Amino acid sequence: MVLSDKTKIKFAAALLVFVFLASIVTVFGTVSATDLSNNKGVKISSDFTDATFLSIVRKITGRLAEPIYDTDVINIEELELPAYKRITSLAGIEHFKSLKVLVCEINELTELNMSKNTKLETLQCTNNFLTILDISQNPNLQILQCSGNSLTTLDISQNPNLQTLQCDNNPLTSIDTSQNTKLETLSCNNIPLISIDIRQNLNLQTLQCNGNSLSRLDVSQNTKLETLFCYDNQLTALYVSKNPELRNLECYNNLLYTLDLSKNTKLETLFCSRNRLSAMDLGENPNLETFQCSRNQLQTLDVNKNPNLQTLQCDNNLLTGLDLSKNTKLETLVCNNNLLHTLDMSKSNNSELREIHCEYNSLTVLDVSQNTKLEYLNCYYNQLSVLDVSKNLNLKHLECSNNLLTTLDVSKNTKLETLQCQTNSLYELDVSKNPELQVLECEKNALSVLDVSKNPELVSLRCHSNLLSALDVSKNTKLVHLECSNNLLTTLDVSKNPSLRQLFCFNNLLSVLDVSKSTELKDLFCEQNALSELDVSKNPKLEHLHCYNNYMASMSAVKTAGDIKNFKFYPQLADENIENTTPDNTNKGDLLFFVGAVIILLCCTTGVLIFLKKKR
Repeated sequence: MVLSDKTKIKFAAALLVFVFLASIVTVFGTVSATDLSNNKGVKISSDFTDATFLSIVRKITGRLAEPIYDTDVINIEELELPAYKRITSLAGIEHFKSLKVLVCEINELTELNMSKNTKLETLQCTNNFLTILDISQNPNLQILQCSGNSLTTLDISQNPNLQTLQCDNNPLTSIDTSQNTKLETLSCNNIPLISIDIRQNLNLQTLQCNGNSLSRLDVSQNTKLETLFCYDNQLTALYVSKNPELRNLECYNNLLYTLDLSKNTKLETLFCSRNRLSAMDLGENPNLETFQCSRNQLQTLDVNKNPNLQTLQCDNNLLTGLDLSKNTKLETLVCNNNLLHTLDMSKSNNSELREIHCEYNSLTVLDVSQNTKLEYLNCYYNQLSVLDVSKNLNLKHLECSNNLLTTLDVSKNTKLETLQCQTNSLYELDVSKNPELQVLECEKNALSVLDVSKNPELVSLRCHSNLLSALDVSKNTKLVHLECSNNLLTTLDVSKNPSLRQLFCFNNLLSVLDVSKSTELKDLFCEQNALSELDVSKNPKLEHLHCYNNYMASMSAVKTAGDIKNFKFYPQLADENIENTTPDNTNKGDLLFFVGAVIILLCCTTGVLIFLKKKR
């Protein structure tokens, strides 16, 4: 059969198509031919070298057993990997071509290459072990958080759209932000920076560079700056006159001698403690709410122009006076360790006060009657002879130790949780109206009676060095710590205190001590009593036992549950060779001597009477 020319052409064309398809199968193999016919893309399962990462990708794509293809992940824009999964590699991430957000924090990554993820906008890779981070091909990156890694270099020169950079806690020695003109937030805390240049970052609003070794910091070009944290450096000067938007300034623990805040009228928070400041002018900071200037060399402090002040911390200075009459919003006052002789809060100007810390001054008078919202009052180590807290119905914490108090009435303070009134001259103390009391420290007074039966929440009781002859703690079932040493106690019942861990009852007159119910006991100091035996076999957690200077005949008088780390038994007050010695038995030699002396005295007296009678 003779074929026409047109038929021959059609046949030749069909043959060429067949040969072309056959060549494709030959070159790409059977799998690729199948993939193309199914339009699935290229297999990428083997590219995920970390088993945990692979498992996560399988769950995301739904490919739990079958192969993963590049088309399965190519349109994924956000990927948030779970923390604490010990992921060591993100190999395979290059197939996420549309990725905009990647979160891979708190894992074990050592390197991260994002060069194929050109659409990336946010990268959060904090707290890994990264030594290499490649973001050179990510021009759209806006947020980079890479704190807590091991990066020694960080190149962000190819990220012109970067707005937030957090690279704290890395061993970086330098950071170049000159190409990041859109940067608004920079946090580079706790890295060994000696210098930092932010003059090109005109949009910067937040700068945190604390915990470095900076001796100089120029923020004169950052006129939009609102928050500046530069504490824990070596700054000898700081000029913020060009930062009119500044609201939060923390520059404590530096070497500053002066600090000019006259242009920072919007300032709300100021922490400048631990510097060398001898003067502070806050006259142009009416919006100031929180001010801490502790541990400087301030002799005077004027806060009359700061009506919005809520927290004032000026402790450890050289202040001799403090006028708070204009600070009607004040809630917290910390002025301890100064040279204050007076502190006037007697007017209603400071009615919002909730905390007062004025310890370690020379106050002889403290009137808190107008501070009805007061919850915490620390006024210890002053020279107070009177303290009236009857108007402070919200008081929870009162520490007035080391004063000259002879009386203290806390009957109105029903919310009181902590009372520390030790080292005064108190002869009596009534805590029966304080049912919430958890901590009571009244040691080193002259108390002969102490009733804690109405304090069921009591956890810690220190009443040592008083004149107590009795102490009932049977109602204090939550008691953990008890110090009642240096008193006149003849008995002590702790059978109702199963949570007791520390018991200090030394230097009393105890002849019996039963701690069998206190199974949590770790420390027992019962030396200098009149004990003839001691059973601690029911106290398996006991670590410290001091029972010397008692009347125990031998160490066998102490029954233990096992070895005790710190066990002090000797010396004892009785001779170890004398059996049946008790604290009530009189030494035989002393008894014979006493009887003989009495007989001689009687004989002498009788002889004298007979002599006088005969003489008459």
